[in-house]
Amino acid sequence: MASNADTLRTLLTRQNSELEAHVSSYIQVENELQEHVDGVNYAELETTAKTAFTKKKNELAKQIEEVVHKIEGIKRRIATTKGLIEGPQPQPRAPARLPTLPKFRGDCKDAVKDAFEFLDHCKSLLEANQVPEARWLSAIVTALTSTDRQWAVANLSNMGWEELQKEFLAHFRIPCAPRPVDAGAHVYLHEGG
Repeated sequence: MASNADTLRTLLTRQNSELEAHVSSYIQVENELQEHVDGVNYAELETTAKTAFTKKKNELAKQIEEVVHKIEGIKRRIATTKGLIEGPQPQPRAPARLPTLPKFRGDCKDAVKDAFEFLDHCKSLLEANQVPEARWLSAIVTALTSTDRQWAVANLSNMGWEELQKEFLAHFRIPCAPRPVDAGAHVYLHEGG
């Protein structure tokens, strides 16, 4: 016994064949209309010929309109059939809840003072909470002081993580502070030695 998916695939194949036939019919009628119109000087036709010419032209135009309507209907049925074959689509997930991030340079006793350490900790928390990267800046600004938040929103919007991290570090790192050799290794070298 054929499965429901096999039955739907058969239906889809039939609908595609029907669509091809109607598209072919459309092309044929359109060509017939073009042949009917080509080479005719409407101004030189006699009244009876003008009437016949116009009638034929209108019939062909109506046929084209009917075929286009059928094609649109078949396309809708094909889309429905494809939807049945593919099954229900997963509903979009609710946006990830932003985790509470450590404060950066604030008055809080737990505030992180080092920009690199702050970003590294934020990245770990955001990844662990499956927050899409596009929302990371929104999360990070919640951990900044008012002045730092204004700077971040004005200067870091529409950046990918790598560029955001580079700009953030360039702005907040103390020039003589240790800097990471490799962002993932957490190994620091002091400048000048």
